[in-house]
Amino acid sequence: MVYKKISIRKNYSYNTLKPRLVRIEDEKLLLDWANDPLVRANALNKKNISSETHHTWFNSRLQKPESCKILIIENEKEIPVGQVRIEKKNNKWFIDFSLAKFARGKKIGSKLLKVAITRFKKMGIKVFFAEVKSDNKASCRVFEKNKFEKKTTFKRNLINFIYKNK
Repeated sequence: MVYKKISIRKNYSYNTLKPRLVRIEDEKLLLDWANDPLVRANALNKKNISSETHHTWFNSRLQKPESCKILIIENEKEIPVGQVRIEKKNNKWFIDFSLAKFARGKKIGSKLLKVAITRFKKMGIKVFFAEVKSDNKASCRVFEKNKFEKKTTFKRNLINFIYKNK
């Protein structure tokens, strides 16, 4: 499937969000989302990502499903509205997410994350960690709404969150 850039549309429905594992043909879509100005502003590394760098990164993640899982979240019309990725670092699963530009401001970030967490739990993953820039209020709210607990951090400008399946 080839993705074209999706323009802003007001009539999308977000009542049902469905997760699916990322596919090789999602590479360009993820690169476009990663290089969105708001995503770069909230990233730890603010530089745009080259297609070559992203290609290497993306393929390495696809080849290691035991340490990285990426979900594309679609609405009921199978239009991708965001992504949620978990990566294992030091035996901990770190989670992050992003929304497509056209899906922002629709109050679906919490729902997107909840759908992904449910899917990851079915894979046997029960504890998630997140690091969010302290000025990224929207992402902080999404994690808090999904019952992530704030943890103290010694890193400047970062808030740590942890989610434990209860």
